[in-house]
Amino acid sequence: MRKLFSLLFVLVIFGTVAASSVQTLAPGNSLNVLCATTLSVVSTSKDATLTCAPPSATPTPSPTAVPTAVPTAVPTAVPTAVPTASPSPTAMPTPAPTAAPTPIAAGPNPLTCTGYPEPRVFMEAQGWWKGDGVESLIGADTPVGSHLHAGTCFPWGQRVSGKVQFDVRITLHDNLGELYRLRPQIWYDGGDSVQNEVFYRKTFAGGDAVLWQKITMDTNLIPFDGLQEMRFFTQVRHVDGADQEVSTGWALDIRNGKTVNHYKPDAQAPEFTEGRGWYEGTGYTNVRWEETALITPVSGIWTPDLKMTAGAGGTPVTFHAVYIDPNFHHGSSGIVVKEGQGKWDGDVAIDTRTLSNGMHKLVLRGDSTISTGTNSGLIVIQFTVKN
Repeated sequence: MRKLFSLLFVLVIFGTVAASSVQTLAPGNSLNVLCATTLSVVSTSKDATLTCAPPSATPTPSPTAVPTAVPTAVPTAVPTAVPTASPSPTAMPTPAPTAAPTPIAAGPNPLTCTGYPEPRVFMEAQGWWKGDGVESLIGADTPVGSHLHAGTCFPWGQRVSGKVQFDVRITLHDNLGELYRLRPQIWYDGGDSVQNEVFYRKTFAGGDAVLWQKITMDTNLIPFDGLQEMRFFTQVRHVDGADQEVSTGWALDIRNGKTVNHYKPDAQAPEFTEGRGWYEGTGYTNVRWEETALITPVSGIWTPDLKMTAGAGGTPVTFHAVYIDPNFHHGSSGIVVKEGQGKWDGDVAIDTRTLSNGMHKLVLRGDSTISTGTNSGLIVIQFTVKN
Protein backbone atom coordinates (compact mmCIF):
# COMPACT_ATOMS: atom_id res chain seq x y z
CA MET A 1 0.00 0.00 0.00
CA ARG A 2 2.84 2.42 0.82
CA LYS A 3 4.46 1.79 -2.57
CA LEU A 4 1.17 2.48 -4.34
CA PHE A 5 0.68 5.71 -2.37
CA SER A 6 4.25 6.87 -3.21
CA LEU A 7 3.71 6.18 -6.89
CA LEU A 8 0.48 8.19 -6.94
CA PHE A 9 2.19 11.07 -5.13
CA VAL A 10 4.99 11.23 -7.74
CA LEU A 11 2.48 11.20 -10.60
CA VAL A 12 0.52 14.11 -9.08
CA ILE A 13 3.66 16.20 -8.58
CA PHE A 14 4.88 15.47 -12.13
CA GLY A 15 1.50 16.46 -13.61
CA THR A 16 1.47 19.73 -11.66
CA VAL A 17 4.95 20.72 -12.87
CA ALA A 18 4.16 19.80 -16.47
CA ALA A 19 0.94 21.85 -16.43
CA SER A 20 2.71 24.91 -14.99
CA SER A 21 5.20 24.96 -17.89
CA VAL A 22 2.49 25.37 -20.57
CA GLN A 23 2.42 28.98 -21.93
CA THR A 24 -0.83 30.51 -23.20
CA LEU A 25 -0.22 32.72 -26.25
CA ALA A 26 -2.40 35.42 -27.71
CA PRO A 27 -4.19 34.44 -30.94
CA GLY A 28 -2.25 35.38 -34.06
CA ASN A 29 1.22 35.33 -32.50
CA SER A 30 3.85 33.40 -34.40
CA LEU A 31 6.55 31.98 -32.17
CA ASN A 32 10.06 30.95 -33.01
CA VAL A 33 10.98 28.56 -30.20
CA LEU A 34 14.71 27.93 -30.11
CA CYS A 35 14.72 25.39 -27.28
CA ALA A 36 12.28 23.81 -24.86
CA THR A 37 13.06 25.72 -21.69
CA THR A 38 11.93 29.03 -20.17
CA LEU A 39 10.77 31.52 -22.86
CA SER A 40 11.29 35.27 -22.85
CA VAL A 41 9.86 37.82 -25.33
CA VAL A 42 12.55 39.79 -27.17
CA SER A 43 10.34 41.49 -29.76
CA THR A 44 6.99 43.26 -29.43
CA SER A 45 6.14 43.13 -33.12
CA LYS A 46 2.95 41.44 -34.27
CA ASP A 47 5.01 38.36 -35.01
CA ALA A 48 6.61 37.86 -31.61
CA THR A 49 9.97 36.11 -31.61
CA LEU A 50 10.83 34.19 -28.49
CA THR A 51 14.20 32.97 -27.36
CA CYS A 52 15.15 30.78 -24.46
CA ALA A 53 18.21 29.78 -22.52
CA PRO A 54 20.05 26.67 -23.72
CA PRO A 55 19.40 23.45 -21.77
CA SER A 56 21.54 22.84 -18.72
CA ALA A 57 24.86 21.23 -19.64
CA THR A 58 25.77 20.04 -16.11
CA PRO A 59 27.26 16.56 -16.50
CA THR A 60 25.97 13.62 -14.46
CA PRO A 61 28.62 11.05 -13.42
CA SER A 62 27.99 7.71 -15.12
CA PRO A 63 27.32 4.89 -12.59
CA THR A 64 29.08 2.38 -14.86
CA ALA A 65 32.34 4.34 -15.01
CA VAL A 66 33.38 3.67 -11.40
CA PRO A 67 33.52 -0.16 -11.41
CA THR A 68 35.15 -0.36 -14.87
CA ALA A 69 37.79 2.35 -14.33
CA VAL A 70 38.70 1.59 -10.70
CA PRO A 71 40.02 -1.88 -9.74
CA THR A 72 39.02 -3.25 -6.35
CA ALA A 73 42.69 -3.30 -5.32
CA VAL A 74 42.99 0.51 -5.64
CA PRO A 75 40.27 2.12 -3.51
CA THR A 76 42.01 5.52 -3.51
CA ALA A 77 41.40 5.96 -7.24
CA VAL A 78 37.68 6.63 -6.74
CA PRO A 79 37.97 9.94 -4.81
CA THR A 80 40.84 10.99 -7.06
CA ALA A 81 38.73 10.70 -10.23
CA VAL A 82 35.57 12.32 -8.81
CA PRO A 83 37.06 15.77 -8.02
CA THR A 84 38.47 16.09 -11.55
CA ALA A 85 34.92 16.27 -12.90
CA SER A 86 33.84 19.06 -10.52
CA PRO A 87 35.42 21.97 -12.52
CA SER A 88 33.38 20.97 -15.57
CA PRO A 89 29.96 22.17 -14.26
CA THR A 90 31.39 25.56 -13.23
CA ALA A 91 33.09 26.08 -16.59
CA MET A 92 30.12 25.09 -18.78
CA PRO A 93 27.61 27.82 -17.75
CA THR A 94 30.11 30.59 -18.61
CA PRO A 95 29.50 30.65 -22.40
CA ALA A 96 25.69 30.58 -22.04
CA PRO A 97 25.13 34.35 -21.46
CA THR A 98 27.46 35.29 -24.32
CA ALA A 99 25.88 32.80 -26.70
CA ALA A 100 22.30 34.04 -26.17
CA PRO A 101 22.68 37.42 -28.01
CA THR A 102 24.17 35.74 -31.09
CA PRO A 103 20.88 35.55 -33.08
CA ILE A 104 20.25 39.28 -32.45
CA ALA A 105 23.77 40.45 -33.31
CA ALA A 106 23.78 38.41 -36.52
CA GLY A 107 21.02 40.51 -38.14
CA PRO A 108 20.41 44.23 -38.58
CA ASN A 109 19.51 46.29 -35.51
CA PRO A 110 16.53 48.46 -36.56
CA LEU A 111 17.21 51.11 -33.89
CA THR A 112 20.99 51.53 -33.97
CA CYS A 113 21.01 50.91 -37.75
CA THR A 114 23.95 48.53 -37.54
CA GLY A 115 24.20 45.23 -39.41
CA TYR A 116 22.80 46.44 -42.74
CA PRO A 117 24.81 46.01 -45.98
CA GLU A 118 25.47 49.77 -46.16
CA PRO A 119 25.58 52.67 -43.64
CA ARG A 120 22.12 53.82 -42.56
CA VAL A 121 20.55 56.46 -40.33
CA PHE A 122 17.22 56.27 -38.51
CA MET A 123 14.70 58.71 -39.98
CA GLU A 124 11.04 59.24 -39.17
CA ALA A 125 8.09 61.19 -40.58
CA GLN A 126 5.21 62.21 -38.32
CA GLY A 127 1.69 63.52 -38.72
CA TRP A 128 -0.16 65.24 -35.84
CA TRP A 129 -3.78 66.30 -35.57
CA LYS A 130 -5.19 68.37 -32.70
CA GLY A 131 -8.82 69.42 -33.04
CA ASP A 132 -12.28 68.11 -33.85
CA GLY A 133 -12.63 64.35 -33.79
CA VAL A 134 -9.80 64.01 -31.28
CA GLU A 135 -10.46 66.44 -28.44
CA SER A 136 -14.10 65.40 -28.26
CA LEU A 137 -13.03 61.80 -27.69
CA ILE A 138 -9.64 61.95 -25.95
CA GLY A 139 -10.09 65.28 -24.18
CA ALA A 140 -9.01 68.85 -24.85
CA ASP A 141 -6.09 68.52 -22.46
CA THR A 142 -4.21 66.02 -24.65
CA PRO A 143 -0.79 67.70 -25.01
CA VAL A 144 -0.13 67.33 -28.74
CA GLY A 145 -3.17 65.59 -30.16
CA SER A 146 -3.32 62.39 -32.18
CA HIS A 147 0.00 61.15 -33.61
CA LEU A 148 1.02 58.82 -36.42
CA HIS A 149 4.74 58.05 -37.02
CA ALA A 150 6.55 55.98 -39.66
CA GLY A 151 10.32 55.50 -39.39
CA THR A 152 13.11 53.20 -40.51
CA CYS A 153 16.88 52.88 -40.87
CA PHE A 154 17.39 54.43 -44.28
CA PRO A 155 20.45 54.18 -46.59
CA TRP A 156 20.65 57.95 -46.95
CA GLY A 157 23.29 58.95 -49.49
CA GLN A 158 24.23 55.32 -50.18
CA ARG A 159 23.95 53.40 -53.43
CA VAL A 160 21.75 50.30 -53.36
CA SER A 161 20.85 47.59 -55.84
CA GLY A 162 18.67 44.51 -56.08
CA LYS A 163 16.45 43.77 -53.09
CA VAL A 164 16.65 46.19 -50.17
CA GLN A 165 15.25 45.35 -46.73
CA PHE A 166 13.57 47.91 -44.47
CA ASP A 167 12.40 47.46 -40.88
CA VAL A 168 9.58 50.00 -40.57
CA ARG A 169 8.41 51.18 -37.15
CA ILE A 170 4.84 52.50 -36.95
CA THR A 171 3.99 54.44 -33.78
CA LEU A 172 0.58 55.72 -32.67
CA HIS A 173 -0.17 58.10 -29.79
CA ASP A 174 -3.74 58.80 -28.65
CA ASN A 175 -5.21 57.40 -31.86
CA LEU A 176 -8.82 56.28 -31.63
CA GLY A 177 -9.39 54.37 -34.80
CA GLU A 178 -8.00 51.81 -37.20
CA LEU A 179 -4.45 51.49 -38.48
CA TYR A 180 -5.43 50.91 -42.07
CA ARG A 181 -2.33 50.29 -44.17
CA LEU A 182 1.36 50.71 -44.92
CA ARG A 183 2.02 51.39 -48.60
CA PRO A 184 5.71 51.27 -49.54
CA GLN A 185 6.36 52.72 -52.99
CA ILE A 186 9.21 54.01 -55.14
CA TRP A 187 8.41 56.97 -57.39
CA TYR A 188 10.36 57.47 -60.60
CA ASP A 189 9.99 59.53 -63.76
CA GLY A 190 6.81 58.26 -65.37
CA GLY A 191 5.28 56.18 -62.60
CA ASP A 192 5.64 54.43 -59.28
CA SER A 193 6.18 50.90 -57.97
CA VAL A 194 4.06 49.79 -55.01
CA GLN A 195 5.49 46.68 -53.37
CA ASN A 196 4.41 44.53 -50.41
CA GLU A 197 1.51 46.75 -49.34
CA VAL A 198 0.17 45.76 -45.91
CA PHE A 199 -3.45 46.16 -44.78
CA TYR A 200 -3.66 45.93 -40.98
CA ARG A 201 -7.24 46.67 -39.92
CA LYS A 202 -6.00 47.03 -36.34
CA THR A 203 -8.19 49.12 -34.02
CA PHE A 204 -6.78 51.18 -31.16
CA ALA A 205 -8.44 52.84 -28.20
CA GLY A 206 -5.95 55.61 -27.51
CA GLY A 207 -2.73 55.36 -25.57
CA ASP A 208 0.56 54.36 -27.21
CA ALA A 209 1.21 51.54 -29.67
CA VAL A 210 4.31 50.45 -31.62
CA LEU A 211 4.36 47.97 -34.51
CA TRP A 212 7.32 46.73 -36.56
CA GLN A 213 6.94 45.67 -40.19
CA LYS A 214 9.65 44.10 -42.35
CA ILE A 215 9.49 45.23 -45.99
CA THR A 216 11.64 44.17 -48.95
CA MET A 217 11.74 46.43 -52.02
CA ASP A 218 13.04 45.06 -55.33
CA THR A 219 14.84 47.97 -57.00
CA ASN A 220 15.20 45.93 -60.21
CA LEU A 221 11.53 46.68 -60.84
CA ILE A 222 12.40 50.35 -61.34
CA PRO A 223 13.16 51.14 -65.02
CA PHE A 224 15.90 53.69 -64.18
CA ASP A 225 18.95 54.11 -62.00
CA GLY A 226 19.60 57.26 -60.02
CA LEU A 227 17.80 59.07 -57.23
CA GLN A 228 14.20 57.89 -56.96
CA GLU A 229 11.75 58.82 -54.21
CA MET A 230 11.00 56.28 -51.46
CA ARG A 231 7.65 56.73 -49.73
CA PHE A 232 6.33 54.85 -46.71
CA PHE A 233 2.69 55.94 -46.88
CA THR A 234 0.89 55.06 -43.62
CA GLN A 235 -2.80 55.62 -42.91
CA VAL A 236 -5.14 55.66 -39.90
CA ARG A 237 -8.93 55.95 -40.12
CA HIS A 238 -10.31 57.66 -37.02
CA VAL A 239 -13.56 56.59 -35.38
CA ASP A 240 -15.30 59.67 -36.76
CA GLY A 241 -14.39 58.53 -40.30
CA ALA A 242 -11.62 61.09 -40.89
CA ASP A 243 -8.32 59.89 -42.34
CA GLN A 244 -4.91 60.76 -40.94
CA GLU A 245 -1.86 60.01 -43.05
CA VAL A 246 1.89 60.33 -42.94
CA SER A 247 4.31 59.91 -45.81
CA THR A 248 8.01 60.17 -46.54
CA GLY A 249 9.87 61.63 -49.50
CA TRP A 250 13.39 60.20 -49.23
CA ALA A 251 15.93 59.84 -52.04
CA LEU A 252 16.88 56.23 -52.72
CA ASP A 253 20.00 56.05 -54.93
CA ILE A 254 19.43 52.95 -57.11
CA ARG A 255 22.26 51.44 -59.19
CA ASN A 256 21.38 48.35 -61.21
CA GLY A 257 23.33 49.10 -64.39
CA LYS A 258 20.44 50.97 -66.06
CA THR A 259 20.15 54.46 -67.54
CA VAL A 260 20.44 57.16 -64.87
CA ASN A 261 17.27 59.23 -64.74
CA HIS A 262 16.69 61.07 -61.44
CA TYR A 263 13.09 61.42 -60.26
CA LYS A 264 13.86 65.08 -59.60
CA PRO A 265 15.99 66.15 -62.60
CA ASP A 266 17.99 68.78 -60.69
CA ALA A 267 18.95 66.32 -57.93
CA GLN A 268 22.63 65.41 -58.20
CA ALA A 269 22.78 64.45 -54.51
CA PRO A 270 20.12 63.24 -52.07
CA GLU A 271 18.99 66.78 -51.32
CA PHE A 272 15.28 66.04 -50.87
CA THR A 273 14.43 64.51 -47.52
CA GLU A 274 10.83 65.27 -46.64
CA GLY A 275 8.21 64.39 -44.01
CA ARG A 276 4.52 64.88 -44.77
CA GLY A 277 1.51 64.99 -42.48
CA TRP A 278 -2.01 64.92 -43.92
CA TYR A 279 -5.48 65.27 -42.42
CA GLU A 280 -8.87 65.71 -44.03
CA GLY A 281 -9.59 69.36 -44.66
CA THR A 282 -5.95 70.51 -44.59
CA GLY A 283 -4.16 68.44 -47.24
CA TYR A 284 -0.40 67.96 -46.81
CA THR A 285 1.86 69.93 -44.50
CA ASN A 286 5.47 69.25 -45.52
CA VAL A 287 8.84 69.79 -43.87
CA ARG A 288 12.05 69.30 -45.81
CA TRP A 289 15.75 68.90 -45.19
CA GLU A 290 17.72 70.21 -48.20
CA GLU A 291 21.26 69.21 -47.33
CA THR A 292 23.92 67.02 -48.92
CA ALA A 293 25.45 65.84 -45.63
CA LEU A 294 23.64 63.72 -43.10
CA ILE A 295 25.67 60.66 -42.16
CA THR A 296 28.85 62.81 -41.98
CA PRO A 297 29.41 64.27 -38.46
CA VAL A 298 28.92 68.03 -38.03
CA SER A 299 30.91 70.54 -35.96
CA GLY A 300 31.12 74.25 -35.13
CA ILE A 301 28.35 76.47 -36.49
CA TRP A 302 26.12 74.26 -38.61
CA THR A 303 23.67 75.90 -41.03
CA PRO A 304 21.31 73.32 -42.55
CA ASP A 305 18.91 74.45 -45.27
CA LEU A 306 15.34 73.75 -44.13
CA LYS A 307 11.85 74.22 -45.51
CA MET A 308 8.43 74.09 -43.82
CA THR A 309 5.57 74.80 -46.19
CA ALA A 310 2.28 73.50 -47.61
CA GLY A 311 2.36 70.34 -49.70
CA ALA A 312 0.02 69.05 -52.39
CA GLY A 313 -3.45 70.48 -51.82
CA GLY A 314 -2.31 71.82 -48.46
CA THR A 315 -3.62 74.82 -46.59
CA PRO A 316 -1.06 77.54 -45.70
CA VAL A 317 1.48 76.82 -42.99
CA THR A 318 0.74 79.01 -39.97
CA PHE A 319 3.64 78.02 -37.68
CA HIS A 320 7.12 76.53 -38.05
CA ALA A 321 9.67 75.25 -35.54
CA VAL A 322 13.07 73.54 -35.27
CA TYR A 323 14.02 71.50 -32.18
CA ILE A 324 16.96 69.43 -30.99
CA ASP A 325 16.36 66.38 -28.77
CA PRO A 326 12.72 67.09 -27.82
CA ASN A 327 10.50 64.72 -25.85
CA PHE A 328 7.06 66.11 -26.54
CA HIS A 329 5.14 63.38 -24.75
CA HIS A 330 6.92 64.20 -21.50
CA GLY A 331 6.41 67.95 -21.88
CA SER A 332 9.89 68.81 -23.19
CA SER A 333 10.63 70.72 -26.40
CA GLY A 334 14.35 70.11 -25.93
CA ILE A 335 16.49 72.89 -27.42
CA VAL A 336 14.32 75.33 -29.35
CA VAL A 337 16.43 76.44 -32.32
CA LYS A 338 13.69 78.38 -34.06
CA GLU A 339 9.97 79.09 -33.80
CA GLY A 340 7.91 81.49 -35.85
CA GLN A 341 4.65 82.27 -37.59
CA GLY A 342 3.97 81.21 -41.15
CA LYS A 343 6.17 79.10 -43.41
CA TRP A 344 9.98 78.97 -43.53
CA ASP A 345 12.47 78.40 -46.33
CA GLY A 346 16.15 79.01 -45.63
CA ASP A 347 19.18 78.29 -43.47
CA VAL A 348 19.07 77.87 -39.71
CA ALA A 349 22.21 78.38 -37.59
CA ILE A 350 22.96 75.70 -34.98
CA ASP A 351 25.97 76.03 -32.67
CA THR A 352 26.97 72.38 -32.25
CA ARG A 353 29.61 73.42 -29.66
CA THR A 354 26.77 73.74 -27.15
CA LEU A 355 25.89 70.06 -27.71
CA SER A 356 27.67 66.98 -26.45
CA ASN A 357 29.59 64.90 -28.95
CA GLY A 358 27.58 61.96 -30.23
CA MET A 359 24.11 61.31 -31.63
CA HIS A 360 21.29 63.88 -31.49
CA LYS A 361 17.85 64.33 -33.04
CA LEU A 362 16.86 67.28 -35.23
CA VAL A 363 13.07 67.74 -35.49
CA LEU A 364 11.42 70.01 -38.07
CA ARG A 365 7.77 70.92 -37.63
CA GLY A 366 5.21 72.77 -39.72
CA ASP A 367 1.63 73.49 -38.56
CA SER A 368 -1.43 74.34 -40.61
CA THR A 369 -4.37 75.60 -38.54
CA ILE A 370 -7.89 75.66 -39.94
CA SER A 371 -11.26 76.18 -38.27
CA THR A 372 -11.55 72.57 -37.10
CA GLY A 373 -8.01 72.09 -35.79
CA THR A 374 -4.29 71.94 -36.56
CA ASN A 375 -2.50 69.51 -38.83
CA SER A 376 1.28 69.13 -38.39
CA GLY A 377 3.93 67.54 -40.54
CA LEU A 378 7.26 66.62 -38.96
CA ILE A 379 10.51 64.89 -39.77
CA VAL A 380 13.00 63.48 -37.26
CA ILE A 381 16.60 63.17 -38.42
CA GLN A 382 19.50 61.77 -36.44
CA PHE A 383 22.81 63.60 -36.71
CA THR A 384 26.22 63.21 -35.08
CA VAL A 385 28.21 65.99 -33.45
CA LYS A 386 32.00 65.76 -33.45
CA ASN A 387 33.81 68.84 -32.17
